Amino acid sequence: MITPFNPSVIARAIEVVRRSNADTVLLALLTPPSRGRRPSYNTTAFLVGSILAVQWKGSLVIRDIHRVLTERLPVDMQRELGVRTLDVHGHERLTTEKDLYAITEAVGKYLEYGAGSAPDLEDDDREQRRAALLDLLHSLLAVTLPASPSTSRAIDGTGIWSYGKAPRSAPKDLLQ
Repeated sequence: MITPFNPSVIARAIEVVRRSNADTVLLALLTPPSRGRRPSYNTTAFLVGSILAVQWKGSLVIRDIHRVLTERLPVDMQRELGVRTLDVHGHERLTTEKDLYAITEAVGKYLEYGAGSAPDLEDDDREQRRAALLDLLHSLLAVTLPASPSTSRAIDGTGIWSYGKAPRSAPKDLLQ
């Protein structure tokens, strides 16, 4: 098995998901409000696989997420993430693309808020879903940023030559 990921890249993706608590939050958002059997989605593996698939292929295609989880991760990491498990008979079972599609279907069912894709949704529900998704994304992003007492960032362009603001020709000593 060849992994395109440095072990530190895998560890970082797992750390982002766990420190942000996004896997637990996503599972709670995908749990139906009614009583009954709770879903058994592996949101940790789904989010880790998503982060790594974006780094590997630049997309969030389910097939790429599945390949990352089942072919590109070391076996011990697959077991740790619950991608490779043992069934009641002791046979090894790998997460399938169908398992991952079930998560995306639940996201569509419980978190879709677009006017075109969820036209019957009340405005309050639409805003609640939008806010929940933004909070989830912000939690993933927040753990990747350095600690700072300020929430504002700026890029200082001082000292960078700008021909748009400079005289028509650059100084001769600059071009030599």
